Amino acid sequence: MANKVWSIPFRFPGITHVRCMFTTRVWGHSTGRFWGANLSFGVGDEMDAVNRNRQEVLKEIGCP
Repeated sequence: MANKVWSIPFRFPGITHVRCMFTTRVWGHSTGRFWGANLSFGVGDEMDAVNRNRQEVLKEIGCP
């Protein structure tokens, strides 16, 4: 599966300094019961997979 962040950007009307994004789990580096784009370190997923998933999200929103 190609690793492509599927996201839904959202902006709050009248508030320009806040950005919000919802992600799905249909992409990502996690496997097994964490399949997809798990972004949490606190559930027992592999740290490397979570870091890679987070890097994909950061790249999608334009953060270094």
